[in-house]
Amino acid sequence: MLRELGQMGRKARESFDFERLAQTAAMLVLTAESTVNRILDLEAQRHTTAFMQTAKRALGVDLADVVLKEDLAEYLRLAGMRNAGLIKGLSTDAVKRIQETVSTALINGTPARELQARISEQLRISDRRAQLIAQDQLAKLNSDLNRIRHEQAGITEYRWATSKDERVRERHRALEGKVYKYGQPTGAEGGLQPGQPIRCRCVAIAIVQF
Repeated sequence: MLRELGQMGRKARESFDFERLAQTAAMLVLTAESTVNRILDLEAQRHTTAFMQTAKRALGVDLADVVLKEDLAEYLRLAGMRNAGLIKGLSTDAVKRIQETVSTALINGTPARELQARISEQLRISDRRAQLIAQDQLAKLNSDLNRIRHEQAGITEYRWATSKDERVRERHRALEGKVYKYGQPTGAEGGLQPGQPIRCRCVAIAIVQF
């Protein structure tokens, strides 16, 4: 029995190098974190430019003196940390899933072709989760940037606006046009503001008091 277990262990090592997989995943995480930080910075620049242009067209006011990209430095650092944690968690989970799949297949004597198909499915699952996380975090980023820019400009209230299509969830459709103050709980999941609930495409429209 011990001999058989030893042979199984050798076969596992020969068939799949888990340590190398973990090292590769760690390298990919570092690359992903660097890429995400660049994306956050570029999105902040894009949002700042768009926000100032919109304010100037709507109000005739140049907010260049109160809206600076540098003001976002601390927020972007924290957002980067939040995303780094999500990336590491996704990577760790993916490696664990593949390890479990391979180990179970080796114990059960699963054919190599079937094992390959199972690993491919695990990778597809991870890819779909990564896409969902990316979409969700981008929505949260823009929601946070709207709030920060509004508060910098002295705007304290906003109107909830949906995407007005068939994909809007019933709960959010009921919030269309409702007015909230920043920091006040909304009628959304967890009392969150527009763009914060998962897969939320709603936005906060500033209410300017003259």
